[in-house]
Amino acid sequence: MIKCKLCNSTATIHLFQKNNYDFLRCKECGLVFLDYDPNEESIHQLYSEGYFKDKNTMCGFLDYFSLQKAFRKTFSKRLQKILRLKEDGRLLEIGAGAGFFLDEAKKFFRISGNEISKEACDFAERNYGIHMECGSFDHTRYLNNTFDVIVMFDVIEHLARPFDILRGVFTIQKKDGLLVLSTGDVDSLVAKISGKRWHLFTVPEHLFFFSKRTIRLALEKVGYEVIKINYEYNYYTLSYVLERLTKSFEVRAGFYRNLSRINWLNKIILPLNLFDIMTVYATKSV
Repeated sequence: MIKCKLCNSTATIHLFQKNNYDFLRCKECGLVFLDYDPNEESIHQLYSEGYFKDKNTMCGFLDYFSLQKAFRKTFSKRLQKILRLKEDGRLLEIGAGAGFFLDEAKKFFRISGNEISKEACDFAERNYGIHMECGSFDHTRYLNNTFDVIVMFDVIEHLARPFDILRGVFTIQKKDGLLVLSTGDVDSLVAKISGKRWHLFTVPEHLFFFSKRTIRLALEKVGYEVIKINYEYNYYTLSYVLERLTKSFEVRAGFYRNLSRINWLNKIILPLNLFDIMTVYATKSV
């Protein structure tokens, strides 16, 4: 019997199947999730060397590291919004990737980072001198009530146990601390129009698909108070936009891999907002 990990209901409906994975929606709370429960070994295998560069599958990145300039523009904008709410203190990023955001944030905060990919951790240390905890996130490695700011950008949908992680995050965050996370909105107009071809229905890397209602419910059940949910502009290279489009339509891998060889596509950076990615700001008020 399949149970919703957010509300524990066993009342689910089958939405569709994609790449042999079944997508379900909880009839009680509305959470959308895969009927798939990966073990620790399969998770580490997915994010092993190649996820951030040259992975020849429909998930992962063709070349994450070449997107640095575009991602830094996005992270700089996010950082400015965080600074309006918290000006300094200790900051932890969970799922920190190659350290682009942390490298921006270290100008204002005492930073810590966690990232499952050794390839990305090595890149951050080699290029920015940022040493991150490498491996699956474990809140017990940190003292309770430690961090003023915790960020999780495009991470929660990847987690096999997202609600356990949120409970752990809550314990290591200071009172009045700020949590900022981003994730797709499965109830957005773009998601509904796109159907199973929505660009965030990438499997098996994405396991959960939230809406404004379900992400708010998840945070409030832990004890957070949601301040606001925004749909913000992000920056992408034209090469990455085309890569995501071709993957959404399941074009053969050789086609989108050839995109990386067209250098000028990586030089064009576009501000995009399809209003299908939420940035959620919440505070630990107790």
